[in-house]
Amino acid sequence: MRTHGIYIVAGVLLCALAFALTDCARIVAPGGGPRDSVPPRIVRCEPIPGSTEVRPEELQITFDEYVKLKSPNRNIYMSPPLKYPVVAVVKGRTVEIRFRDTLADSTTYNLHFGQCIVDLTEGQPMEDFSFAFSTGPTIDSARLFGRVRNALTQRPIAGMNVSIYRQNIDSLPQTTLPDFVARTDSAGIFDIRYIPSGSYKIFGIKNASNKLIYSNTKDTIAFLKELQTTVLPGDTVEAKRIPVLEGFAREVRKHYLLAEKRLVANRISFVFSARPIGGLQATLLDAPDAELVKEQSAKGDTVSYWIMDSAIALRDTIVTRLQYQQTDSTGGLQTRQDTITLPFEFPEKEEEEEELTAAQDSLKVKPQAIAAQQREGDTTQTASRKPTQKEKGWLERTFGTNRTSVELSKKEKQRKIKRMACALVCKRKKVLRPWDTVSISLSSPTTLLERGKVRLLSLPDSTTLEAKVSYEPEVQPRRIAITHEWEPGREYRLRVEPGAVKNLFGRTNDTLKMSLKGLNPSDYSALHITLKNAPEQALIQLLPAGKYRQILRQEHGHSADFIYLDPGTVWIRLIDDANGNGQWDAGDYSLGTEPERVRYYLNELGDRDIIMRPNWEYDIHINYEKLEE
Repeated sequence: MRTHGIYIVAGVLLCALAFALTDCARIVAPGGGPRDSVPPRIVRCEPIPGSTEVRPEELQITFDEYVKLKSPNRNIYMSPPLKYPVVAVVKGRTVEIRFRDTLADSTTYNLHFGQCIVDLTEGQPMEDFSFAFSTGPTIDSARLFGRVRNALTQRPIAGMNVSIYRQNIDSLPQTTLPDFVARTDSAGIFDIRYIPSGSYKIFGIKNASNKLIYSNTKDTIAFLKELQTTVLPGDTVEAKRIPVLEGFAREVRKHYLLAEKRLVANRISFVFSARPIGGLQATLLDAPDAELVKEQSAKGDTVSYWIMDSAIALRDTIVTRLQYQQTDSTGGLQTRQDTITLPFEFPEKEEEEEELTAAQDSLKVKPQAIAAQQREGDTTQTASRKPTQKEKGWLERTFGTNRTSVELSKKEKQRKIKRMACALVCKRKKVLRPWDTVSISLSSPTTLLERGKVRLLSLPDSTTLEAKVSYEPEVQPRRIAITHEWEPGREYRLRVEPGAVKNLFGRTNDTLKMSLKGLNPSDYSALHITLKNAPEQALIQLLPAGKYRQILRQEHGHSADFIYLDPGTVWIRLIDDANGNGQWDAGDYSLGTEPERVRYYLNELGDRDIIMRPNWEYDIHINYEKLEE
């Protein structure tokens, strides 16, 4: 038995040794030595590139080393595009391309690989490799090239599909595959080769799925209204004749009502998916003539109405008819009318305000009430309890929506709901520029403002100064604005006396004190800009370096004086503000409008940076025509 055990152990050791020897015999890339920096080279093709009168079912390309494909489904494409994409397979050193679509007669095809083919060991790519052949007797030799950039930033757009069409029909990019296509490289350059001579409609599109049909308004697109003419090999093309496409994304948001709130007794609020478009109207059904003061959030998607009648505001329940524009199934807007019931539970005592339940801070829908009003042509929403899962499903089937409740944030739930207080808040500014406005925020619109009780004092002697105290309820119903020509380095004190402001319930404010100070000019910079040969509606914008959406200052016209600027690096952007609305506008393909033209000032080093130093003034003269477009 002992001898038999020794044989078993010996057998196990022999098997282990055999596995080890087999593993050592595997073919692997040799270690050490210089890194392979040479991309794969073609040694054989079937058919040969440039072949005519061929209709292959597959292409075979053999290389001098083992290769692999990098994201073939995304990187390999055909021009003219096929209905069904090609299938790419690697067999050792050979790449096989199989066609799943019928090739057209007398057509030149160009198969693009980009940098998809790389060597197996080091991943060195073949640069910009393409394979052309023709099903007819000749290879088309014309081409159309250009570049695409972001219309606002002016940076290249890589990976955009640029399509061209023989027919000049606006609907083609939304309905039909292009006649020919190419993709932009990292510099935003596109080059559509092996095409017939002629003039073409041009349209670019970029999306996550690489689709060539424009169907999603979130896609980045670019287009030119004018037809573009091809060139032949050897033709000289002036730089100004090379087409430049300005890419943009124009998001069109759907419009619908998300939620309704009554968090304080005298305010009803409506939250929309986007800023409402025209036709918004709220009416109290049991008091149609009641005064309502409208207030809109900074983003514009929340609209509140302040009830200026205390008797109505103190009711437990307020019924409102809301009329607004909603996106329909076709993408258009239609007028919708909802009847909405908004309750409010008043605390019995002041100390009970913090004990309000979460149910009071949520919006609920009562499906039975909705059904009753739906039969009359309205939608009624009642905050009474949370719907069951069955009721939620009923809502979804009936209205195509499950807008049942909006839960408030933890912070909002814990916030005190004070129905009587008249509170004032003034956000302190570090320093004041001469033209700055000091804002006092109100807890609710005021019914009385005694401007004489809003005092501005000069320190240290407490001399009373003249200050303009403004209140515009139709613009900002909860803001009192105080303006004064603030002197550099001077210190002030703002004092709002008790009783300066009275709210709907007759409550008045407590004393508010605020220390203020004018800035020190030596801590800031100044920039004076003069434009030459600029459009009539030129818009001069100053923005922090690299922050395209953050505008520090802007001025219309051919000159601008930007003073008291914070030190740092800034850019100058010039916009041809054709419609004069004071902002850059993207294009709209449905209207045939291209994005407004944008140019950036470049310094003597050829970059955009302007370094602003404290206590320095800069004069910059810009010839608009010489800026890179």
